[in-house]
Amino acid sequence: MKNNSVFKLSSPDVCIVEASAGSGKTYALSKRYLQLLITSEPEINLKHILAITFTNKAAREMQQRILEFLKKIALDVFANAQEKEDILSSLNVTREFARKKAYQILEYLLRNYNFFQVQTIDSFMNSLIIGCAFKLNLSSSPKIKHNYQQYLAYSLDELIEQAVEDPHIRKIFDQFLTQYLIVENKKSWFPKKDILKLISVLTNKRNVFGKEFSKFAFSGENLHLKKMRVLELIRGLKDNLPEGTKLVLIKKLNKFVEANKSNFNLKEFFSAETLTKTEFPIKKKYQVPLEIQKLWEEIRRRVTEICELEAFSFSNCYIDIFSLVFDNFKELALKDEIIFLEELSRYVQRIFHIEFTTIAELYYRLATRLEHYLIDEFQDTNVLQWNNLKVMVEEALSTGGTLFCVGDRKQAIYRFRGGNPALFDRVKADYFKYNLQNAQLSKNYRSQKEIVLFNNLIFSKKNFYRFFSQLQQANASSAKELSCAEVDEIIELFSGAQQDYIEQKYNGYVSLEMIKLNGATRLDIEQPLQERIINRIKELKQRFSYYDIAILSRKSAEVELITGWLIDAGIPVESEKTLNLKGNACIKEIISLLKFLNCPMDSLSFAGFILSDIFCAQTGAALQEIRDFIFGLDESCRKIYLYRKFRNSFPSLWADYLEEFFNSVGIIPLYELVVSIFNRFSVFKNFPQFQGFFLGFLELIKEQEEEYTALALFLDFFEKAEKEFLYVYVADTNAIKILTVHKAKGLEFPVVIIPFLTLNPDSGPANSENVFCVPEEGDKLSIVRLRSYYTLFSSKIKNIYQCQYKESLIDELNNIYVALTRAEKELYLYISESKPSTRNLASMLMPCENFQAGEQVKYLQKPDLERNVIMHIPASDNQDWIYFLKNEFVADSGSVNQERVLKGTIIHYALALLGNLLNQDVDEILEKAISLTKLRFPDYLFFQEISTAIAKLLKDEVCRQFFFVEHGLIFQEKEIVTQFGRSLRLDRMIVKDRVVFVVDYKLSVENLKEYNQQVKKYMQAAAQLYPDKQIKGFLVFIQGCIVQEVEFYTQP
Repeated sequence: MKNNSVFKLSSPDVCIVEASAGSGKTYALSKRYLQLLITSEPEINLKHILAITFTNKAAREMQQRILEFLKKIALDVFANAQEKEDILSSLNVTREFARKKAYQILEYLLRNYNFFQVQTIDSFMNSLIIGCAFKLNLSSSPKIKHNYQQYLAYSLDELIEQAVEDPHIRKIFDQFLTQYLIVENKKSWFPKKDILKLISVLTNKRNVFGKEFSKFAFSGENLHLKKMRVLELIRGLKDNLPEGTKLVLIKKLNKFVEANKSNFNLKEFFSAETLTKTEFPIKKKYQVPLEIQKLWEEIRRRVTEICELEAFSFSNCYIDIFSLVFDNFKELALKDEIIFLEELSRYVQRIFHIEFTTIAELYYRLATRLEHYLIDEFQDTNVLQWNNLKVMVEEALSTGGTLFCVGDRKQAIYRFRGGNPALFDRVKADYFKYNLQNAQLSKNYRSQKEIVLFNNLIFSKKNFYRFFSQLQQANASSAKELSCAEVDEIIELFSGAQQDYIEQKYNGYVSLEMIKLNGATRLDIEQPLQERIINRIKELKQRFSYYDIAILSRKSAEVELITGWLIDAGIPVESEKTLNLKGNACIKEIISLLKFLNCPMDSLSFAGFILSDIFCAQTGAALQEIRDFIFGLDESCRKIYLYRKFRNSFPSLWADYLEEFFNSVGIIPLYELVVSIFNRFSVFKNFPQFQGFFLGFLELIKEQEEEYTALALFLDFFEKAEKEFLYVYVADTNAIKILTVHKAKGLEFPVVIIPFLTLNPDSGPANSENVFCVPEEGDKLSIVRLRSYYTLFSSKIKNIYQCQYKESLIDELNNIYVALTRAEKELYLYISESKPSTRNLASMLMPCENFQAGEQVKYLQKPDLERNVIMHIPASDNQDWIYFLKNEFVADSGSVNQERVLKGTIIHYALALLGNLLNQDVDEILEKAISLTKLRFPDYLFFQEISTAIAKLLKDEVCRQFFFVEHGLIFQEKEIVTQFGRSLRLDRMIVKDRVVFVVDYKLSVENLKEYNQQVKKYMQAAAQLYPDKQIKGFLVFIQGCIVQEVEFYTQP
């Protein structure tokens, strides 16, 4: 199907859409959503449709696109006639019907927005878990956390402590140490790090596949005995070498036997290449004696057995430790009411396959029924996620529902998370009977002509056959050599890569440059590459704005490296490094101050702050003077904390800017403390360019304050926090974006530069031990440690190795495809090679070493973003929170006896139950109010006194005006939120035509000054709410029925 084809809607219906890069994936999903809402007969309710994406950004984009389409149809306002025809033709209804229906849907959607279910798969899984929380033995609202490393580490520490008293646990650790020292030949003094690393990998695999691990029935002790037997055989061979044995074998045998007395590492064995020969190495004209040939074959057979045992039994002791650690881990998470993001799918698996929850019960718990499923980025769905969804999808299809999946196998770059593009074929095979439709979107709406043609060339069958011909030649007779069937399988994955460009985009430019420096180091390559990148950006600036340019890289380290290049060249940059809170200079200075406040003995942090830009800019202190003070301290001052010397030398600076924070830390909450610091040092005024970082830091504190209540805990969290927590999302600025290919997926940029284009299928999995999971039949997983030298002896391991190499090669090609398809107008590629022996395979994929196509055209550009156009948002009320919190409660709430406080609270509660008493039975209403107050305060004994005091108040001539109102509205306990977000609660507010009364009750005329200030704040808030009315404030003192008006200067 072409992009503008209509996806027919039938019941039931399964539609699989494979959408290449830039072909309108979100557009297709949004049109399908409209089909379901507008075209379907009978009507489909909004709450019966579920659209699943994989990122929050994609969910927002899809919601926005659906709403945009609905508004265009309802208002009959389209970008052009072609768009109108494309959207309306897909609906297969009249234009007038579509317009009316779209209007009705918009009205319903705005009133029932919670039914608009376009969400991430994690969000949906979480909703299922919350609905079934009781069955899963979870709290009703568990907290979702991203990083489980801290909990794993704590659980491992707890297990190590248990080993002291538990002989079973101790035995497991003894077995681990045997393997660690003898089998793995490791000699680290801190094996706990290696254990933690491996059990982290196992935790990830368990969450991805949803299966338990199976152990290989063999132990490290037995493996050691087998190695000893091989050593005996090798010594016997060495002592009985026949005449004519090649000299190289004699040397290798002598060296190996000398180095390995009681044990050996297989890596050392295979490094002696002569020992790996199939035939015994002997000179020509000599024959190998039969007993020596048998001995040689016996050694090879035993080494093959050791290779397989080592590969498959390597994880045994780690699985034992993991099982025990995971028990502690689950108990700890349950205690803290936590679910980790990676575990969501596994919990949902429990709902269906362990708790045997029926679909009917599930829908009952969700309070809705889902009949239509739309799934985005289907190639990134893992098998466990799909198995969970499949149960609901099949129920929907059996009752006339639909399934609509969109994705692109060529963009499957999340295999490390379990993403499985083979699900496309599985769905087609399983649901062929449900009116199955296959569609392929082949028109590229993103890129200019030359970029589309370049990618068509790179990912063409002809180019792939040329590439694999060279690759197979380079990998000949090794475990990396692929079969013809495997090569054809990979090429078939890219069979849909050929795209058409749209006629309006007939320009574009592509540049490929090869940098070859034989024998050069990485540094030797980086220098000329840096010069090329800087010069290229300067040239591009003549035709594009900085924000049009994106630089993509595979590794975060490369992102940081390129960021440094551009910063040194004075080019504005937006990357994970520049938008990281830890990398911002002002946030570093604030952290220095907080570290000092947390630990006054930390003179280094104190020195860092008083030398900071924040301190000097606000205080007017001369930087040189502070430096002279610090470096002028003599040896005798080392025993005295720096802040004490500073306090003595600069008493006014200490008193005005630091003393209050020093005295308040630990008493004032962290958020309020930092807001006060920001206000005291006027950071928003002095450093407006970093406003986003200041607000981001406050937001981080707010998000984490429930868990990290103390300053010390927060500082520890900040030190160890992952980058995702510290990334500041700012509005678009005129800066070059530098990001990884994984982060760029789904995005597009006018200009893309790829400085380090690489293709390296040897990179393997993301763990140092090269541990792979091999799913078994049933619900088990085998763990295999792969080493290339294992494949020289074991065909079984070689098959697994080849399979993993093939998958890794596909991942690399997919990454290159994603990177090369992000550009809209111009694409610049740089491929570096330093050694022929470590050839960058990306150079094989390219048709030639240097390549240019198209012309560099100056496109119609939007005006540059002004870097100083920043919305200045004040931090709260820009007030001193320390002062505010000190005075939040007036004196009688702290120092007066508790009985009086309670009495005041009860009177306030009773008065809040009295509305407008005009033309009402006052005695009856008062009696009812007192009865309700008794229910609220059942232990209070003196309600007669309360009733008498209120009755007297209502009879007082002056006080009656607040309870008997002829023309006006009365609000009791009225809550007002000020323009700065602060919440105030007014005891009573009376709104008349031209005047507003603000009334505050007090027991007695004490602390009058504080009472007046409090009422003035209420009046100020009321004045903002009613700017056209006069505001009057009154203090009503219960004892004595005294009314005092509070002066406030405002005019209607």
